[in-house]
This record gives sequence, structure tokens and C-alpha cells, in this order.
Amino acid sequence: MNTIHILLLGAAFALTAKPIDLIDENKWIVGKVGFALKYFFVLLFSYVVFLSLEADRNLTPLFLALFLFWILKGKFGYPSHVLVAFIPGILIGQHITQEYAVMGMGGLAVYGVLEYVVRHFKNRVVQTLLYKSLGRFLIVPLGMSLYLDDYNLFLYIIPGLLSMHLVRYLIKKDIIRIREGVRT
Repeated sequence: MNTIHILLLGAAFALTAKPIDLIDENKWIVGKVGFALKYFFVLLFSYVVFLSLEADRNLTPLFLALFLFWILKGKFGYPSHVLVAFIPGILIGQHITQEYAVMGMGGLAVYGVLEYVVRHFKNRVVQTLLYKSLGRFLIVPLGMSLYLDDYNLFLYIIPGLLSMHLVRYLIKKDIIRIREGVRT
């Protein structure tokens, strides 16, 4: 698969997921327009997952680990978030193998350990490398890439993390405006 294609799909993954969070959690756009937009982005996100899995089925265990991690962290507190897990979950299920399931569970375990480290070790190095930089989300795809000898998994996650930093920056600079008192 073309590297540029994988990088673009990775960016699309994050850039279609983040507006759903901004609309639901941060009240970025409210009313009927916000309601319609968040479900539009749910469908668009699901389509990006479909295209990603068609581009490289080896993304299956990464998606499995990510979605299960998000579920266990309670990230699906809104109906639109539930659909973000459910629709792609069907797509993931079409590609699951025993090996992918074991890899997904292993990835989930690693994400859990990294989350524990971030929450319990408050020193500057851990917080910078794993939390603020979102670096903890590079470790699982790197491990899976090495195991499968398919570096698309690692490449896929990089533009998504960079786009998350871009959104954080745009909020900080008040270019993306969210409601006062609402967490980012």
C-alpha cells in the first residue's frame, strides 16, 4: 500500500473523530446543526475505518486495541460515541482472526499499563513523553508493526497524533472556540 495513502487515512481517522468530541463534549457547535454534524462525522469516521481496513487489514488489531481501550476508559458517554465504536466494530469483526484478536488484547494490556504509568507517576519525563505528547499511543502500533513486519500501523497513527496536537493548539490560540468551563 502506498505510504502517502496510509498517512492520509491516518490523518482522516483523527480529523473525523475529533469533531464528534468537540461537538458532544465541548459544545463547539450546538443545536440542530451540531446534532446533524456529529452524526455526519460518525458516518464519515466509519467510512474512514472501512477504507483503512481495505487499505491494510493489519490495522485490525490496532483498531481492536484502541476501541477496547476507549470503551474501558469510558470514552463512549454519548450516543454518537457509541456509534463510533459500534459501526467500526462491525467492520473490525469482518477482518478478525485469532492472531489479530490476541494482538488486540495484548495491545489493550499495553495501553492499560501505560495509562497506569501516566496516572501514577507524575514526574515531568513521564508526563511529557507519555501524556502530553500522546507518545503512549505510538508504542502499541510500533510493537504491532515490528511483529507483523508491516510499518503501515506505525505510519497510520503518526498523522492522527499530529492532528490532535494541531487541534489542541488551535483551541489554545482560540482559533477553535469552545464553551467556557468545558474541558478540552
